[in-house]
Amino acid sequence: MRRPLPAAVITTALLTAVLLAGSGCAAERPRTEGQAPSATTSADPGASTPGVPGPSGTPGPSNGAGAPSAGPGGPANPANPIPSVTGPAGGNAKEVCAAALKTNTDSGTAFVTDLMAMMQATGDGDTAAATAAKTRAERGLANWTSALKEHSSRASDPTLKSVLTELATQIGSMKPELNSINEIRLDELNQRIETLCGV
Repeated sequence: MRRPLPAAVITTALLTAVLLAGSGCAAERPRTEGQAPSATTSADPGASTPGVPGPSGTPGPSNGAGAPSAGPGGPANPANPIPSVTGPAGGNAKEVCAAALKTNTDSGTAFVTDLMAMMQATGDGDTAAATAAKTRAERGLANWTSALKEHSSRASDPTLKSVLTELATQIGSMKPELNSINEIRLDELNQRIETLCGV
């Protein structure tokens, strides 16, 4: 059975998370006519978050006046290209792929759950719950990265090893923040893994 990979899991939840952050409890906090929106309630579901595609798929605005910001959520680094893949990996790929795909599915789902819980708690003004969710998300990312490094170290196929190492690096650069997620890079890496693992 095909397992959803982290890019798909995260991408599916990102718009929900952006809507959640943007809407807050707008229905419960109506503005008086002529009142300017406050800094905490001005976001709306159609607004873009820097570094994160908006609902229409258009990239959000940059953080500065010039080009979009670089960083984990920015464009893929052309100096660090992802190895090209032409077919399934060999060696012990079946065993390594099964473990890596399960790690990606479980960890990706948990990260999105914690990220959305953090944003919901922040919107509700529940600092303790937001901090707890952020801590869980940070711990989850660290464990996800470690697991991918372990899978990579076990892989006998050099291309599979390289792609898993690069994915571990990408996950390790993420934080519990929407603009730390480079969906394009994750998608590229997971397309390679799908091909290598015959998914």
